[in-house]
Amino acid sequence: MRQAELGCRVQGGGTSEPHPEADAVADALAQLPEGVSGSRMALVIADLCRAGETLGWGSEFAPQVQPIDWKQTKHGRFAVTETCGKARYTSRGKVREVDLRCCPITIENHPRDQARARRDYLLWWAALKELRDTFRIYGGLTAHQVTEALPPMKPWEAKRARRAA
Repeated sequence: MRQAELGCRVQGGGTSEPHPEADAVADALAQLPEGVSGSRMALVIADLCRAGETLGWGSEFAPQVQPIDWKQTKHGRFAVTETCGKARYTSRGKVREVDLRCCPITIENHPRDQARARRDYLLWWAALKELRDTFRIYGGLTAHQVTEALPPMKPWEAKRARRAA
């Protein structure tokens, strides 16, 4: 019935043994030391490998101050304000009092978020270095060659240097 719904016949359905080098990589990931977050980092590396991506280091985290809420009027969209005090002043010999208004804000992409992303990136980089050194020293791979190449250790410093130049 499922094949009829698809409109074609699905071949296969059997299982096969994984490549021996896939087992070696899985074993090396399982043995990552706790200094680089151990099994948590192994899962991150496996997910990134499946997706063909690298870990982000917070380059997209530019801090932004945003009002907590917005209101729409016939004149446009404005930040919601609230009364946060009163002020007195003298004008033409008369004491006047006005409400002080303030806009509650939130900081999106706080610098601590960027710092957290950079710490995670450094742990990821250290885990990759650990894996690279493990395979270069102990071997275990025959069909693939492990090179010295690694992603940049601190890509944010290169970006800062380009900005300064």
